[in-house]
Amino acid sequence: MITTIPLAALLAGWALAGGSPGPATLAISGTAMGQGRRAGLTIASGIVAGSASWGIAAALGVAALMRNCDCVFSGVCDVRTRMPRWAS
Repeated sequence: MITTIPLAALLAGWALAGGSPGPATLAISGTAMGQGRRAGLTIASGIVAGSASWGIAAALGVAALMRNCDCVFSGVCDVRTRMPRWAS
């Protein structure tokens, strides 16, 4: 069971990490300021395409794992059915 103190620390860390610019944000900003809007949009679309590709690959990997291992599938289904009771 998650207590409020570790959950608060987790949320604070998440907010700090989410609010800080990463290398992709700095690359987009630097390119847009140095070479203009078109170059900034080009690098931004490349970063979005790369992130989407990694996300799809990860999702397909999880889907393949769930299809080939019944224990993973039943575990995910079990968590999904318990979630509404835990969240309320």
